[in-house]
Amino acid sequence: MKIEWKQVVVALAIGVILGAVVGGLRHRFPPKPMGEPGKKHFNHMVNRLSRQLKLTPEQKQQVVSIMEASRVKVDTLMAESRPKFEEIRASTQAEIKKILTPEQREKFDRIELRMEKRFRKRGPRPPGP
Repeated sequence: MKIEWKQVVVALAIGVILGAVVGGLRHRFPPKPMGEPGKKHFNHMVNRLSRQLKLTPEQKQQVVSIMEASRVKVDTLMAESRPKFEEIRASTQAEIKKILTPEQREKFDRIELRMEKRFRKRGPRPPGP
């Protein structure tokens, strides 16, 4: 079976856009308050640092405070950049759709819809602190 370059380019473009869609969906739905998985991960990180660095209780509390403040900054940055990301994602999808045949566009739309449903079912990754 001979694969043409056009097919490879379209396949790569679809892969890139699907990655952007999945990443975009993560940003479209704000993180939920830290649940058990997020807390477990956070506590595990703090305890591991504490153990490996032999932190004093005061240092451990300072690390917790630093990590919590950092998470607030990251959440703020994500919220600020979300609209620009959505704009880029939408324009990229539109450009890809321009080069697709009507049948390919229909399939592309179904793929996007499937990815969005899968993301909603799974939900966003557990947030940090």
